[in-house]
Amino acid sequence: MMAAPPPRPLPRVSGSLFAGANDDGLTRLVSAPGGDRHNRLYWATRRAVEEGRLTPELRGRLVVAAASLGEDEAQRTIECAVVGPVTV
Repeated sequence: MMAAPPPRPLPRVSGSLFAGANDDGLTRLVSAPGGDRHNRLYWATRRAVEEGRLTPELRGRLVVAAASLGEDEAQRTIECAVVGPVTV
């Protein structure tokens, strides 16, 4: 019996998998129904920060998209994302 051929390697992608995601896509992700809005807001903000696109306008749109968190909590989440992960 012959062995199956090895699987073909996946193509390499440089940069973020979601590099170039537009602002509308980020806000839609944050406002999508379902739980986990806090994590989605953090993630979307990190993408915008990493790509140098976190403008005051986008920041406001993200806060509105995360309305169920409340404005204060959304602002705190964005601030945490701007600072980024803490390494020890």
